[in-house]
Amino acid sequence: MVGMACLLGCVSAPSANQELPFLMCPLDLKKTVTSLRGNIQEFCARPRRSETEDDVPSGRYLEFYPKSHALRCEGQMQAGLRTGTWRCYHENGSKFVRQGYEGGLREGDGELYSETGSLEAREGWHEGLLDGRLIRYDPADGGRELVQDFRAGRAHGWLRAYAKGGRLVFERRFREGAHDGCAREREEAASGGLGPWTRRCD
Repeated sequence: MVGMACLLGCVSAPSANQELPFLMCPLDLKKTVTSLRGNIQEFCARPRRSETEDDVPSGRYLEFYPKSHALRCEGQMQAGLRTGTWRCYHENGSKFVRQGYEGGLREGDGELYSETGSLEAREGWHEGLLDGRLIRYDPADGGRELVQDFRAGRAHGWLRAYAKGGRLVFERRFREGAHDGCAREREEAASGGLGPWTRRCD
């Protein structure tokens, strides 16, 4: 996930029907360049069996920003579905997303980054659903802002929020997506300290 904006943006601007020079396909696949939601996509595809059939991506897949032609996303496709580790980038070339896929569904740990390169979130996925721990980070100092546990797409376990310096200010337990008991929370005082814990049972 390195900055590639100049490498990809300093070539002549491609159009959706013009071949890009960055992808080589095996002999049994053909290279396809088309447009998706305004972005240019380039991928290898098996030859069509009929004129009405769409090209089905198989193998390496690249997607580019429409104006700068900087690399937007790269990964592998299998029978038209995302597979393996995918990486996406901000238009300035810095890393944006790293996420695993299996059969077109998110699988394993995913990471989200800001344009300046700081880690914003880390998520666990299984079969396309949040599963495991979600952690959101403060972009200013990299400390944890929020930690929440999920199981099969539902909040299950603890939700905890933190103030600067990693100080716990809120926590509540969930079970199968619903509250499981009362929450407890405390506020930051003007002096920078923390107030007393209070209970909230709504």
